Amino acid sequence: MKNYRLALTLLVLFTIASIAFTTTNEAPSPKNLNVSGVSGKSDTTLNSPLSSAKKLPPQREIEVNSVQELMWTVDTCKDGNVTILIGDGTYTIPNSLWITAENITYKSKSGNRDKVILKGDFKTSHIFWIASDYVTIQDLSIGEVNDNGIQILGEKDADFALIKNVRFFDIKEQMLKSSGTDNSVYSDYTRIEDCLFEFTSGVAYQSYTGGIDVAKGKHWSVLNNTFKNIQYPKGKLTEGAIHFWEGSSGTLISKNTISRCDRGIILGSENSSHSQGTIIDNTIETASEVGISLCNATETMVKDNQVKVPESYPNAIEYRFKTEGTVIENNTVNQKITSRNGGNAKVGQNEIH
Repeated sequence: MKNYRLALTLLVLFTIASIAFTTTNEAPSPKNLNVSGVSGKSDTTLNSPLSSAKKLPPQREIEVNSVQELMWTVDTCKDGNVTILIGDGTYTIPNSLWITAENITYKSKSGNRDKVILKGDFKTSHIFWIASDYVTIQDLSIGEVNDNGIQILGEKDADFALIKNVRFFDIKEQMLKSSGTDNSVYSDYTRIEDCLFEFTSGVAYQSYTGGIDVAKGKHWSVLNNTFKNIQYPKGKLTEGAIHFWEGSSGTLISKNTISRCDRGIILGSENSSHSQGTIIDNTIETASEVGISLCNATETMVKDNQVKVPESYPNAIEYRFKTEGTVIENNTVNQKITSRNGGNAKVGQNEIH
C-alpha cells in the first residue's frame, strides 16, 4: 500500500509539472512525452516509451504571407526540417495541406493564434493531413472544413506530433482525428495541449462530430485544453469532447475543461478497447449525458476530476463491459458513479454533491 501511494503521488506530481518540450531543432524527448499506465490491482507505474526519439537537424525557416505561398509549401518542403512561419491574416485554402516529411512545423509568426486563421469555407475536407513524424502545428486557428481540422494518419505510422495552442472552430466532423486500419501500426507519442475546440454558434452541425477522436493511438497526452459546445440537440448525441478507442493505450488526459458538450471523456467503446489510461484533474460539465465513460477500458486511473452532468442523466462516471483493473477515486461528482454491462472497478473516496 505504501508503494502504491508513493507511486500515485509521483504520478500526480508528474502530471502537474507537464514538462514542455522543444518544437524546433530537437525531437520531443520520450521522457517528456511520458504517460502513465495504471494498474488498479496493486500499483501505479509510469510507462516509458518503447522507442527513442531521435535528435533532429535544425529547421530552416520560410515565411509566408499569402494563400499561394502557403500552398506552395506542400511541394517545396518535402525534404523536411522546415519551420513555416505564417504572417497574420485569414487564409482561405483551396485544398488540404499534406505533410509527408519529418520535422515540419507550421506556426504563426506572431505567436497569436487568433491572428492567423486557416479556413476552408466548407469547400475542402481538411486543413492538415499528417503522414510523417515530428510534425508541429502551433499558434493557429483552423476551421470551416467538411471533415477534420487535422487528421493524423496512424496507418502511415505518424508519430511524435505536437498540436499546441491551436483553436479548432466550426468543423463538421471530428476536429482532430487520428485514424488507423492496421492492428500492428499505431500513432505514438502525440501531445495536444493548450488548444480550444469549439462551435461558435453554440451547437454542432450534426451528431457525427467530436473534439478529439483517436483510433489506435499509443502514449498520447491531452493536456490543458478547452472544449465548448460540442453538442447536437436535434437527435443522436455527438461523440463529445475526447474519445480514444480501437486498441489505444497509455493515454494521459489531464487539466482539460469541458463545457456544454453532449459527453465528456470516453475510453473504448462497446466493441473496442482501451488500456492503461489516466484521467486526472479535469473539469467536466456535460450538456446531455455521462461525464466520463470507460468502455472495455482496462487498467485505468480516474482521479481528482470535477464532473457535473444534467439532472436528467443518472450517472456522472460509468465503467462498462469488460472494464477491469481500474481505480476511480477522489472525484467530485453530482450524480452516481456506477457499473453498467458488467464493468468492474475499485471505487472509493469520491464525493457526490
